[in-house]
Amino acid sequence: RPPRAGGPPVALAPLEGKIAGLPLARAEPAVIRLDGGAVRIEGARFELGDGSISLDAVLGGGAPRLDLVVAGLDFKTFAPFYDETVPQGRIDLALSLKGSGRAARGPVTLEGTGLALRRRGLAVGPAVDIAAQGTLADGRLALGAQMSGDFGRDLTVELAMPLLVALERYEVAVPATGALAAQASWQGQAEALVDFLPFDNQVLRGPLTLDLRVAGTVGQPSVSGGLTMTDGHYENLLSGTLLQNLALQVTGQGRNIELQASASDGLQGRLTLGGQLTLGGPGGFDADLRLTLANFALLQRDDLFASVEGELALADRGQGLALFGTVTGQRVEYDIGASLPPSV
Repeated sequence: RPPRAGGPPVALAPLEGKIAGLPLARAEPAVIRLDGGAVRIEGARFELGDGSISLDAVLGGGAPRLDLVVAGLDFKTFAPFYDETVPQGRIDLALSLKGSGRAARGPVTLEGTGLALRRRGLAVGPAVDIAAQGTLADGRLALGAQMSGDFGRDLTVELAMPLLVALERYEVAVPATGALAAQASWQGQAEALVDFLPFDNQVLRGPLTLDLRVAGTVGQPSVSGGLTMTDGHYENLLSGTLLQNLALQVTGQGRNIELQASASDGLQGRLTLGGQLTLGGPGGFDADLRLTLANFALLQRDDLFASVEGELALADRGQGLALFGTVTGQRVEYDIGASLPPSV
């Protein structure tokens, strides 16, 4: 609820200290004032590590506005809160909104510099830069973003979606019936993406092309375009699972997303995957996918080899989404690494 007027303004004096180990300082005095049902925040600027957060706002009534600036906020400041994977890089954000009702409007900009993930004890992975600019007006957000780095062409995203912001009532809403329009495009090599993904002890190579478009409404999106990989290569260095000549095609057709994939195991076996995902349903999507393994070498380790034959289906057969099928071992060999007498 909006606060009541009548009390004196609250002045926040300059301070310096730590919160949960984070260096926090406020060099200038700030004032919080209750005025006619509105909360006025003036001159609130906090220094957090090497960065700062500034806020000036009128919320809850009057002529509402919100000016928020995050400048040079470095993720290393928050390193004590992470266990194994620590984010790197710096964030700059500027948001300036004003307007009554549910039609607050104004610009927003976001820049991320040197963004990367580092696992403790290991070198920092490849970094990316992100630049996004958008405008909120008439209950809609129009946003353009670009991500650049050493992973092929820049990833570009365009988005237009409904977004209602009511500064007087502290409300943010995304109407399900609002029109949605988005597109994303990128082209490059899959191996350039591996360092950005949780792919420990795994290898992925091959050309990838992304050309995805989304239309319809928030509640009923319609997808077109998709993702393509040709002559790909995947290997799990722990299990020895190998996918050669990997071909992958993900195609959007309205509410349906068609998946087709095939690969060999480097020997005589093959794997094929086909089917579709349908957007919507109780869980957000329905699935009808079928995986076929033909004498496929699932494990190819020096001490363990296993080839299988079978078919698995992921589908809803009246009792919710479930996995069905049978997989049979064709050949299984295990080297126990010991010399035994002939009688064993």
